Amino acid sequence: MNIEAISSRSLADEPRPKCKVCDDPPYAAFNWKYAQENRGHAFHALFDQLKQVKSLKFGHLYACQLCGLNWFLDDARSTMTRVPHDQRDILNEWNEKQLSIEQEQLRVLDAIGGTAPNYWMGHDGVIAIPCAISTRSGERIDPAVVWITRRPPVGIFTSRIRLYQNIGAVEPSRFALPMDVRRATILAGEVSMGFAPTRVVATNGTPFILHWATSLFNQNGITGSEIRLSSKPFRRDETVTIADADLTHATYFFADWFEGAENLNKAQPKNQPYSRIRAFWRRLF
Repeated sequence: MNIEAISSRSLADEPRPKCKVCDDPPYAAFNWKYAQENRGHAFHALFDQLKQVKSLKFGHLYACQLCGLNWFLDDARSTMTRVPHDQRDILNEWNEKQLSIEQEQLRVLDAIGGTAPNYWMGHDGVIAIPCAISTRSGERIDPAVVWITRRPPVGIFTSRIRLYQNIGAVEPSRFALPMDVRRATILAGEVSMGFAPTRVVATNGTPFILHWATSLFNQNGITGSEIRLSSKPFRRDETVTIADADLTHATYFFADWFEGAENLNKAQPKNQPYSRIRAFWRRLF
């Protein structure tokens, strides 16, 4: 198994004494089972010092016995994620609130359609839906991405994070990419370490490269509704602008996972084997 640690923007600069297991080096996430089984790895020292504090509405909260730093273990007990001190308040609020989606808003999100990005290090189990959101106080946020997930809003590399509450309306966004483009980015193969390109073209003929799972587009005055899949394949020797990632311009709204949420994933082609197998089992049960 290839285990990687995610480096964060400022993990080593958190306002507390440096911990010999949490901060040397400052891991942001690691595979819990791997740490348990591999006693010779640095992760095992972390495993030994992390003790469960309490169960959350999804997953479990742990703390380091040496420094008190909190960590989050997902429901599957697969991935342990660091909880920076400045994200403890939003973690507590996320755990205490019921972040449900009203039926009318859910119908709009279903019509837009979501994708299920298969993030590494346990960040799967997320349905991502691009949209525009109006709050009950009159604020409009566009572009926005609703994340329906069992994971708390920690360890995400953007400060534009909100909880799905006090939402007045959800609407389609002009920044959202068409579903066939979003589907292609989900299925894109990795051509080199950490790079999975999808070649697209704007309606004005300008080509771009999308990198990994992408839901939105807003670049050079061009929005997602103007983007189409390119008939030309990606070429390493071609100079094409790599589009900004969603994280650079989206605000993320975290909503609670619910039974049937997986049906909002519209990116799975109907003719793929997985879809046929899933439909078969649904017919049986």
